Amino acid sequence: MSSSIRHLSHQTAPSPPLPSRTYDSHMHIVSPDTTRYPFSPSTTYTPAPHTLEDMTAFYSALTPSSPSPARSDPGQTIHPVFIQPSPYGTDNSLLIAALEDLNFDSTTSSGLARGIVVIDPQNPPPTSTLQKWHALGVRGVRINLVSVGRKLSPAELEAELMAYADIIRPLGKGWVLQLYISLDSIPALEEIVPKLGGEIGDEVRVVIDHLGSPTLPASSSTTASTAEGPPPVDPTTLPGFDSLLRLLEAGNTYVKISGTYRLTRNSIDINNPSDTDRIVKALLKSRRGERCVWASDWPHTRFEAKGIDTGKWISRCWDLMRETVREETGAGGEEVEREVQRRGELLFWGNAERLWN
Repeated sequence: MSSSIRHLSHQTAPSPPLPSRTYDSHMHIVSPDTTRYPFSPSTTYTPAPHTLEDMTAFYSALTPSSPSPARSDPGQTIHPVFIQPSPYGTDNSLLIAALEDLNFDSTTSSGLARGIVVIDPQNPPPTSTLQKWHALGVRGVRINLVSVGRKLSPAELEAELMAYADIIRPLGKGWVLQLYISLDSIPALEEIVPKLGGEIGDEVRVVIDHLGSPTLPASSSTTASTAEGPPPVDPTTLPGFDSLLRLLEAGNTYVKISGTYRLTRNSIDINNPSDTDRIVKALLKSRRGERCVWASDWPHTRFEAKGIDTGKWISRCWDLMRETVREETGAGGEEVEREVQRRGELLFWGNAERLWN
C-alpha cells in the first residue's frame, strides 16, 4: 500500500460537497519508477511516489458517492489538472503518460484530465510535439521561480515570459502561462501581461499559483497557539497584493485558491490557515470570483507528513464564499445561499472549464 493511500485517513467529507464536474486545477503525480521517470539532477528535493491509483483513492475519499476520475462519466468526476513538478525538470514524460492513460480517446480532445508542462524556452519542443500534447490535454506551460529559489528583476521576468509567450502564442490553442512567483514580484506583471499577446494582440492568459504566494508576517506565540489560530492578515499590507487584484480585474489573469497550508504561520494546526482568510476573501470578491480556480495541491509535496486535510479546505472555501457574499450584499437566508452556490460553481468548475478548455 502506498504512503498516499495510507494517509487517506486525514481526509474529512467536505460540507457542502464538491460540485459535479469539479476541476482540481493544481495537483501532481510522482512515479515510483525512477529508472523510467528519473528526477532532474538539479532537483532541490525528492518527493515520495504518488500514482494515478493514489490520486483515484484520494478523490474517492473526497467524493465517496462519485465514480473514479478514470474512464467514467465526465459530468460526475473530478477533473485533474496535472502540473509538472519541479523535480522532473523539463522531462514531461510522466505527465504525458498520465494524460494518455486518462484521456484515452485523444481524437476528441475532450478527456477528463488536463496538464501544464515545463519547457526550456531556449530549446523548446518542436511545434508538432506541442500540438500532439495539446490533443492529449496539455493547456499551458509553467514557470516556477519559488520552488527553485529564483528571483528575477522586472526586466529579466519580462524577457523570460515573452520568450514563453512567443512559443505558445503561435499554437493558436489558448495555452496559458502558469506562474509560481512570489507576491512581491507581481507588480512587474502589470506592465508585462498586456504585452504577452505580441504585435498581433493574441490573448495569452496568465495563472498565478497559490494566492500569489505571499510571505505572511510571523504571528506572536500567543495568537499562534490559540484554538482560533493566528489572526487574519490584512491583504492590503502585503507588497504586491494590490497589483494582483488589478490584474484579476483586467481579466487576463487568474489565481489559484490553493496552497494555504504552505503559507500559514499556524504552527499548531496547519489545517486551520486562519491568517489567510482575508486574502482568500479579497480574491473571491474580485470580479465576483470570476478569475479564481480551486485546487487541492495534492499530494502536498514536502508537506506529506503534515496530515493535510483537503476536505476541511473545501469546507473552508465554501465558508469563506458565504462570508464574502454576506459582506458584499448584506443579505441572508436563501438569497445568500443561491449566490454562494453560483459562485461555488464558478470556483470549482466554471472558471476552470473556460481556462483549461
